[in-house]
Amino acid sequence: MIFGTIFAKSLLIKSFDKQLSSINFSQDFVVRRKEIS
Repeated sequence: MIFGTIFAKSLLIKSFDKQLSSINFSQDFVVRRKEIS
């Protein structure tokens, strides 16, 4: 039971991490486009 909770939490953290990095990537992209133009 405890192991399952840890596993679920690690999956949650991984998906959250992916969302964060994709948000950062899109913000970076917008900033770079503004700098170029």
